[in-house]
Amino acid sequence: MYIEAEDPDVLVITEVRHTKDVQTDPDLDWLKARYKHRIWAAPGIRDGQVAVLSKLDPIAPPRFGFPSWAVSDETESKSRCIILEFTNYTHVATYCPNSGENQNRMQRRLLWNQDFQRLMEELVVAKPVIWAADFNAIGYKIDVERPDKVWDRKAGCLPVERDGYIELLKSCDLVDVWRLIHPRAREYTHTGASLSGWRLDGFCVSRPVLPRVKSTEIRHNVHTHFATSSDHWPVALVLEGGL
Repeated sequence: MYIEAEDPDVLVITEVRHTKDVQTDPDLDWLKARYKHRIWAAPGIRDGQVAVLSKLDPIAPPRFGFPSWAVSDETESKSRCIILEFTNYTHVATYCPNSGENQNRMQRRLLWNQDFQRLMEELVVAKPVIWAADFNAIGYKIDVERPDKVWDRKAGCLPVERDGYIELLKSCDLVDVWRLIHPRAREYTHTGASLSGWRLDGFCVSRPVLPRVKSTEIRHNVHTHFATSSDHWPVALVLEGGL
């Protein structure tokens, strides 16, 4: 099993799907034995869409969603954003909302972007940030396998989406660490039958984190051996020292 083989100290799961009778913390003994801290959803949120599992002790209770000043949907932000503070870093996990086919949910995405950027601008002032996410936005053509099919046409590749993503990185001085280490590589973390590969998932980190980065890799073998389990596959980030 991938989790046992990778054995990460912190595991982020996005696009979580809950069964009708399981709201939080599925009754999986092997997972509970491996991870002391298991954050599946904010209290009162039925369908949390991101989860964080950690062997390491946060120094504060988890936070969910955006502060009270937010203008986007409160329930959705709490289901899609988990913030854990460790000694040296703040760890942010998100499953960013998709703008939808025919841009029918674009306003939802724009409000999310507005609130999330403000949140991140506040977080990076306090301490360096590690942001793990399904970004649901592509910043550069190199990150899609068939730009002729999707660039400026499909959700995730629209100008307003990539402008918002790039503006967030610039405003918060965050670095797409996989692209930094693999500047010319064409690798992907998601595939669709008709739209080929996309690099939608990964880590963006504050610049002070970079000297601690040993590696970051896309685990293509997971897709090769477990292709039917998900249309996304994992990205691993290895740091020197603890969080």
